Amino acid sequence: LPQGEVVGVVVRGQQGLVACLAQADEEALTSRASGASGTRQEVVLAVPYDRRLPFVRIRTRLGGRLVGQRFVVRVDEWARDSRYPSGHVVRVLGPINDLTAESTAVLEQTGIAWQPFCDAALAELPQLPGGDASLWRVTDAERALRRDLTGPEYFVCSIDPPGCTDVDDA
Repeated sequence: LPQGEVVGVVVRGQQGLVACLAQADEEALTSRASGASGTRQEVVLAVPYDRRLPFVRIRTRLGGRLVGQRFVVRVDEWARDSRYPSGHVVRVLGPINDLTAESTAVLEQTGIAWQPFCDAALAELPQLPGGDASLWRVTDAERALRRDLTGPEYFVCSIDPPGCTDVDDA
């Protein structure tokens, strides 16, 4: 296998890592009544969403509140004699396997900054008869055939393949 040596870090990445607690730490925190109280500092391992990355050791008082959650960790340092880097929890995204939390995790992990479309972008949409796009509605018959993911708690996107030039190409 190829080998190399890191001789320096020119620019430190500021992107957080999406992670969850290691299974052993989840079990230990769940078995302790004090884990949920938030008064005791715990040292736990965070398992990154990206399996190519190392576990991150975090010291936190959030202990029990991190069980079963997806969260963002920032690496603070990696001591030469340590197996794992040290870091801290930046924010909790939500429960593991929750659609909103997992969607936010993908955006966070890939560095995609999401925001609603501005009025200028919405003005570029094709006009409907009558001129008001807000009047368009899915029919009741069509709605019965669909899973409704239109609420504010959902994030849905289309990832277009190379060469895609139209909505129906995706």
